[in-house]
Amino acid sequence: MAFVIRSHDHGNCRHLCLVLTLFGLFLGVRAASTETGKKLYFSNDGLEPVTRAQLGENLVLTCEAGGMPSPVIYWLYKGRRINQGGARIKDDDVIYERPAQEALLLGSTKSRLSIDCVAREDVGEYTCVAETPSQKITSTTFLEIEDGLDMLKACVLDSITKVKPPKVYMWTAQRIEYEGNDVQLFCRASDRRDVKITWFDRNGDEITINDSQYKILDNGDLVISQIDWMQHMGTYKCVAENSGGLDSVSTFLYPTVP
Repeated sequence: MAFVIRSHDHGNCRHLCLVLTLFGLFLGVRAASTETGKKLYFSNDGLEPVTRAQLGENLVLTCEAGGMPSPVIYWLYKGRRINQGGARIKDDDVIYERPAQEALLLGSTKSRLSIDCVAREDVGEYTCVAETPSQKITSTTFLEIEDGLDMLKACVLDSITKVKPPKVYMWTAQRIEYEGNDVQLFCRASDRRDVKITWFDRNGDEITINDSQYKILDNGDLVISQIDWMQHMGTYKCVAENSGGLDSVSTFLYPTVP
């Protein structure tokens, strides 16, 4: 199994560097393959053992993992799963891709855990879990709190008086897949019942429901049908928006040939 890096990548070194980074991951995954599947990896060795924050700080923990297939990521606090996406937590684990032929399934996923107005009761272990149907890996950090009572009061007051903007908590960072297959690009946002999700294609144009190549799922993900290098290679942008503001993330897609 291999894939081809196109030499005429529009002269864009950034795109090529992303592909080469994933190619290095691909080689590492192949070397570490087991009978049960392809080994998952945390980028940058996962979370730091200890995280320190001040009272009232808006803290964000970030986790990235890659493999074959791309993992979903979720978080635990003291061993219990954190529901970041509203009532439908089960949607975080659903994969809607249905490859029509041999699939590469190579990619990386990013996730952020936002802890607003950090309080003393937030002290403890936070675990990032990256999971595929056959593999699971974890990385844990212990949150310690430093003084900052005045900051906490101001943060709580601000959160009460303002509508919180949505936060994208899991998305596809990079994805490489064989041409002709479908791909599912993650974009999961908090409080999604009140959030509008908009995707923009590699040219910056808004993706509409009238385009048969694309489908935006209820959970915010984008499914692209029968990907082609000439049509679909590039960076896609997902925007989550409500009356309080917006959050956006980018995904790089690279169709290739077996």
